[in-house]
Amino acid sequence: MHGRSLVSVSTFAQLETELAGTASSIELAAGTYLVTSTLSISRNVVITAVSAGTVVLDGGNARRVISISSG
Repeated sequence: MHGRSLVSVSTFAQLETELAGTASSIELAAGTYLVTSTLSISRNVVITAVSAGTVVLDGGNARRVISISSG
């Protein structure tokens, strides 16, 4: 089953949901995303910002922001 090719997100919850889904590309709206749990990536996916330098994934110095593993 092929996923949606591009989805746009503007909240951390949406980002978590889309990473668990099938989108091949996720575009983040500008802003700071407070990371409340480590984002796990175990598939091919492209994550981009709507504009370079406008997105911050903030783990609050309390957690790893992203964990990438083969899948």
